Amino acid sequence: MDFTYHGNDGTLTLEDENFVWTTSKSGTQTVRTSSGNVYSASVKSVPQPITLTGSWDVTFQPGRMAPETAVFDSLYSFSESSVPGIRYFAGTAVYTKRFNIPKKYLQQGTELQLNLGSVGVIASVRLNGHSLGTAWKAPYRLHIGDAAQVGDNLLEITVTNPWVNRLIGDEQPGAEKLGTATWKHWNADSPLQPAGLMGPVTIQPQVTTVLKLQK
Repeated sequence: MDFTYHGNDGTLTLEDENFVWTTSKSGTQTVRTSSGNVYSASVKSVPQPITLTGSWDVTFQPGRMAPETAVFDSLYSFSESSVPGIRYFAGTAVYTKRFNIPKKYLQQGTELQLNLGSVGVIASVRLNGHSLGTAWKAPYRLHIGDAAQVGDNLLEITVTNPWVNRLIGDEQPGAEKLGTATWKHWNADSPLQPAGLMGPVTIQPQVTTVLKLQK
């Protein structure tokens, strides 16, 4: 019988009668079975996470009162922008960034996980043209698999948020109305919702090893 246990620092999986431990931290994992057998493995070191700092290129969905493109020096909610078209944006925006992955992060036995941090509200991810999938709830994490490469990598994160902020923007004095609603749920003073990619975005290495029977 196969099973998977998810812990704070990794997962323990029983696959084809082998205990497989995947962890983001060094340490020792031990399993004692009901028959009294003890299985154990140690991980001496795991590469440090890569935090994607610096600027991001952002492209906004046309026809939503936002600029066509913008450069964000850091990640923050659209609602914190001083630009009204971004502050009240509702729709889909694409974040693009190039970053480097050293060779040691792609060695055999090491897996990479992409952690998007905070997202408002749903994100689809592509790395070097390969889809990593869609994350729609916390924790916003996706396995990178074989999409990563040594050296330069191109990351594209497509984020979509709902109409709320745009409807609040439509209520601002003198604003051009873009959204429609069957009922007025929000007014000019309603709090804006977190929107866009807020991060921090990190590449989290994980080491996978098989537990051995202790004699």
